[in-house]
Amino acid sequence: MAEVKQIVVGTYQTNCYIVIDNGHAIIIDPGKKEERIIANIPSDITVDAICLTHGHFDHIQSVDKLHEYYHCPIYLDTDDEKVSVPPSGPAARRLRPGHAVPG
Repeated sequence: MAEVKQIVVGTYQTNCYIVIDNGHAIIIDPGKKEERIIANIPSDITVDAICLTHGHFDHIQSVDKLHEYYHCPIYLDTDDEKVSVPPSGPAARRLRPGHAVPG
C-alpha cells in the first residue's frame, strides 16, 4: 500500500506530497526547503519523478535542486509551462525536452 507524506514548506506554507510505494517515490509540488523534502525520503527509495500540479513559484522552488539530487524527470501540464519559470531558467530548460505534458 502506498504511503503519502504531506510536508508544509516555504514562506507560503505550500503542501508538498511524497508518494512512496514499493521502493519508488514521486514528489508533488516541491516548494522551498528541498532539504526537508530529501530528509523525508529514505535513502533506499528511488525517486521516479517530480510532478507539478501547476506552475506557480511557490510550488516549484525546489525543482532544480531536487532534479540535480535525484536525476529524475519533471512533469508539468503544457498550459502552465510558460508561467512556471523564466524562459531562461534551468527548470524551464529541463521541461522543454518533452517533460511538459498536455492536460
